[in-house]
Amino acid sequence: MEQAKDITDAVRTLIKLMVDHPDAVRVECVSITEGVSLRVSVDTADIGKVIGKQGRTARSLRILVTAMGMASKQRISLDIRE
Repeated sequence: MEQAKDITDAVRTLIKLMVDHPDAVRVECVSITEGVSLRVSVDTADIGKVIGKQGRTARSLRILVTAMGMASKQRISLDIRE
């Protein structure tokens, strides 16, 4: 679970660099049956930046999180909340 906290912090830092309102970024780590889910909340004005054109940025973030999870032998998913 310590590694999931490190990944949560990394995702929080990355998303804060992407948005106009970094103080509104929240990343919550929740245990689920398959592993861990990172639930991301941002300011409504920044949701488009996090999702990106045709969802490309969100897809890239999910790939990155999955790769970090594989490195720590955990199944980690990313859920972007509106």
